[in-house]
Amino acid sequence: MDAYTTLLLTSSPQVIQHVLANGIVVDLPDSITLVCEVSNPSIASTLANVKVLLLDFIRLFGFLYTIRFSVQFFGNINPYDEGILQAIYDFTEPYTRLFLGFMPSLYNMDIGLLLGFIVLDRIETLVSNIAILDLAGKVY
Repeated sequence: MDAYTTLLLTSSPQVIQHVLANGIVVDLPDSITLVCEVSNPSIASTLANVKVLLLDFIRLFGFLYTIRFSVQFFGNINPYDEGILQAIYDFTEPYTRLFLGFMPSLYNMDIGLLLGFIVLDRIETLVSNIAILDLAGKVY
């Protein structure tokens, strides 16, 4: 059986209507960018919990990335001397390497790290705007 869903545009700028496979119309906020429709309510609840955990991880990582970026301004702090800063540097290093050298340096500071902040913010926004629905029309 093929299940099709549609999004209805309404005259109200604050609401998007989503039609489920069984014909129920669900009102969603206009900030939603992705709709995940699940038939089992327990799976939908689990996916909602995974979404919350993923958002918390992204926010924690952003905080640690901010600390790493801030420590680089101070020349007298050595982040590699077996402390909490080394753990932060080791944790954020793979993500930082994605953006090192991507853009030219400005005043001896790699501007590609700022691009890392922008990408992290866009990922957080994308994940937070996912609507998880079950077939009863409950939004998780």
